[in-house]
Amino acid sequence: MNRCINQELAQLLPTELVSACRAMAFSKGELLFAEGKKPLWMFYVTCGEIALIRHGVEGETAYLQRQQKGFVGEASLVSDRYHCHAIALAHSDIIKVPIHELKVWLSRDAEFSMRWIKMLSAEVRRVRLQNERLCLTTVRGRLLHLLDTESTVGIYRLQGSIKLLAQQLAVSYEALYRCLATLEKEGQIVRAEKTIYLSTKNAK
Repeated sequence: MNRCINQELAQLLPTELVSACRAMAFSKGELLFAEGKKPLWMFYVTCGEIALIRHGVEGETAYLQRQQKGFVGEASLVSDRYHCHAIALAHSDIIKVPIHELKVWLSRDAEFSMRWIKMLSAEVRRVRLQNERLCLTTVRGRLLHLLDTESTVGIYRLQGSIKLLAQQLAVSYEALYRCLATLEKEGQIVRAEKTIYLSTKNAK
């Protein structure tokens, strides 16, 4: 088995497809792929953060997706060109999955196809929650929504630093730091290294 593959991806892909994957590191600001180019690889983020962006007619930037772990550009599987840019927002470790081989295995392996569908369904739910969260207007609202929807038994484990969490919530680091301090003072959360514990009354 390809040693660059993490356990989650290894459980998703057939062993033969795993051996065709490649690991790469991208520096902050580096493009994974550009709009209009022919898709040859599917990209899986193991750490860091990748954004899918599109530039408007007046030069404005629209963020279509921000991913800290998992696939980006899944739509490229059924497209003859990329419809946006993918750029690293931080140093990121990426696993590249060859699209041609991926299509072959999806067509011949029913069990793998079902795993792929389940993965995509989970990603759709995650993106919907993210969009719902970003529609909230306060830092407190966005943070509590994140903790409520993505914690496990009242425990939320940070995927990176507080600065990275602020980027994920599209708020400033200072505002998030103040909000965390307020919630901790109110007894709604308890913070530890890389972990936020919800109080019993807030935990699911």
